[in-house]
Amino acid sequence: MSNLHRSTRHVVPARRAWAIAVAALCALAPLAIAGTTEAATVTVVVNGGLTPQALTVVVGTTVTWQMTDGDKHRIRSVTAPAEFDSGGIDPGGSYSRTFGTAGTITYRDEEQKDSAAYSGTITVVTNDPTAPPVTTTPPPATPGPTTPAGPVQVRIANRAFTPSPEELDRANRLIAAYEQANARGEAAIAFEGQMVDEPLARHARAVIAAAADL
Repeated sequence: MSNLHRSTRHVVPARRAWAIAVAALCALAPLAIAGTTEAATVTVVVNGGLTPQALTVVVGTTVTWQMTDGDKHRIRSVTAPAEFDSGGIDPGGSYSRTFGTAGTITYRDEEQKDSAAYSGTITVVTNDPTAPPVTTTPPPATPGPTTPAGPVQVRIANRAFTPSPEELDRANRLIAAYEQANARGEAAIAFEGQMVDEPLARHARAVIAAAADL
């Protein structure tokens, strides 16, 4: 009987320690879940170029390309790990893609593939709680697939992209240099190490117009 009492005294503390450990794990579980970074939705405005041209997003992010000009477009990947092809998109339409694999993807608008303003990159990173937050922009109003974007819809889409003071300053300087070159009969110029043609000039004008509409 004495041996039985001694055995019971050892079992009870062991069970109590196990219960405390389980309770601690249950308390920590919500904290681990709360630290997970949520996937975002990012909008790329297509109007005289891609705005923005370079994105860094977390795995699971949905990227939407919104067409706000009067041209047809086709968004297509150039390099892996994610391959996609929007097919032809009418003016005012949109295309969305969710990225589930980490890596860097380059893509372009096949309808404007000769212009650097229509080439972009998307860097997809793992869902790391310590990673810096992804900056997102609210999606603009999406018109019907066969309805051209009107002036009001274009203004709403322009508000989805707010150019920084540096981007606005560069756009103004680029347009000034480009128009001076046009006056001399030149169709393209070298500006800050980049060849600038009419599509890039249209992109700069779109940046200036977006800032003016704010």
